[in-house]
Amino acid sequence: MSYGSNGSVIGPDNVPTASVASGVWSLGEVAEALRDDIWPAPKSSQYEYIGGVTFDGSTSTHTFSAIPQTYNSLKIVLYVKPTSPTFRPYIRINGETGSNYKMVEFSSSSGSFYSGEITSSEFYIGYTPTASVAMVLEADLDGYTNSSMFSPVQHMWGSLNGSDRPFGASQGNYQSGTAAITSVEVYDSSGDDPAAGSTVALFGYKDA
Repeated sequence: MSYGSNGSVIGPDNVPTASVASGVWSLGEVAEALRDDIWPAPKSSQYEYIGGVTFDGSTSTHTFSAIPQTYNSLKIVLYVKPTSPTFRPYIRINGETGSNYKMVEFSSSSGSFYSGEITSSEFYIGYTPTASVAMVLEADLDGYTNSSMFSPVQHMWGSLNGSDRPFGASQGNYQSGTAAITSVEVYDSSGDDPAAGSTVALFGYKDA
């Protein structure tokens, strides 16, 4: 079998095997392409780890700064075991303290459904009603590199607590619209420290 001028069996200079339908390559041709490592790699999308921290039980805040502007979106993943039932995780973007955080929350509580609209100086990303009950929270920040639009933010959380808001979700916008997102602070509004071993990590999503 001869290769095309571009060195690949997949190309306009190669005529498919006569014994198969037009545009279809035989198993032998595919095998040779794989053998010679010239089969085109599939396009894929993936998350890349940017940074994170494991809490030691003596702090309730971590800031991701100098965030690379090379991704399509960001994902924050917080695994936490609260030491107090008043633990409430929040995020603040670019140090912005104005009322530019708008969201709608949906959650369950002891068999009842809850929804509400919130405008605040920070994003509330989860509810932890029970001390020492592990939970996972995720927040996605899309369009974070754009300086002239509202950046959509989506949150989800799930807890091993079986009654009071064991899971929920919210979505909203960071409505500053004046600068790309370069820093995100993750913290507890009441200063309660997550238990040692709790973690927070930042990931970037992009097309490979």
